[in-house]
Amino acid sequence: MPEHGTFVWNELNTRDLEGAHAFYGAVFGWQFRHSALGEVPYLVAKLHETAICGIQPMIPSQWPADVSPHWMVYFAVQDCDRAAGHVAALGGQVLFPPADLSIGRYAVLSDRQGGMFAVLASTPSWSIVGDLPGFDVAGGQLMESLPSTHAELDALAEQAGVTFPSGATVAQKQAALAEAGAGAAA
Repeated sequence: MPEHGTFVWNELNTRDLEGAHAFYGAVFGWQFRHSALGEVPYLVAKLHETAICGIQPMIPSQWPADVSPHWMVYFAVQDCDRAAGHVAALGGQVLFPPADLSIGRYAVLSDRQGGMFAVLASTPSWSIVGDLPGFDVAGGQLMESLPSTHAELDALAEQAGVTFPSGATVAQKQAALAEAGAGAAA
C-alpha cells in the first residue's frame, strides 16, 4: 500500500470528454487508453507508456450543473472513514462520503478554503482491473497490462484457456482475463 499522505492519482472531471482528449493530447502529446468505469467512458492518459492521469465525463445526473470541470488529486490514507472524519473535525468538508470501489475506499473532501481533494484507502493488492480493465497498479505506478482490441484479447484468451460469453465487450474480456491472471504486467 502507498504511504499515508502520498499522491496516488489525478483525474480530470470534464463536461466535454472528447474536447479534453483533443486539448490535452495536443498540449502534452499524451496518448489515451479508452476504458470504462461501469457504463461511463474513462480515458487513461499516457506519456511514453507511463500512465499520467485519468479523464472522465461529468454525467449530468451525477454532477450538479453549477460544478465546473476540475482536476481531482487523490492522496493515500490508511483509513478512509477516519480521514474524512478528521478533515471534518479540522473544519474541512466531506463533499462525497466514503464509498467503496474495487480499488479500495475513497471520499471527496475539501479544506477550510474549499480546495477539493480525494482520499483513497486502497486494497492490499492495489488492483484497479475491476474498474479500469487492462490496467494494474503496482507499487503506486499504473501500468498497462492487457491489450485493447477484440482480436488481441481473443488470442490471449485462447492461450490462457479463458472463454468469453457471447457478445462480451472489450472491457468485459479484459476483466475476465485479469481475473484469470492472464497478461499481468511483469
